Amino acid sequence: MTFATDRDQIQRLLAKYFLKNPIATYHIHPNGQVSCDGGVQAHILDLDRLPVAWHKVEGTFDVSSTSLRTLEGCPRIARAFDCSHTRITNLEGGPTWVAQSYTALNCRELTSLQGLPQRLGPSMIAPP
Repeated sequence: MTFATDRDQIQRLLAKYFLKNPIATYHIHPNGQVSCDGGVQAHILDLDRLPVAWHKVEGTFDVSSTSLRTLEGCPRIARAFDCSHTRITNLEGGPTWVAQSYTALNCRELTSLQGLPQRLGPSMIAPP
């Protein structure tokens, strides 16, 4: 999967598709991945995948209620993660380390927990 790597293009995509805590800052790494020292909320209604690749989010990474069909490009590390109400079929591409909570409610097309984080904080909320 290809993601934006040009710094200007990444900044435009961040402004268009992601809301962040006003006091948080983004850092664009040389490889094009993005980190944020706060929380990030996606408002992606017209794409089935993330337009930029994330590395680390120190707050909550929230892609809930979006049209995403894959978690590819999600941060490797996040304090909390929410992919509820998306069209994902598995958890592949999602974070490998989540410090607090991982939420995946009402993902009606979810058929596998493949890709569940290697390190998971005290709570995971998913349908039974």
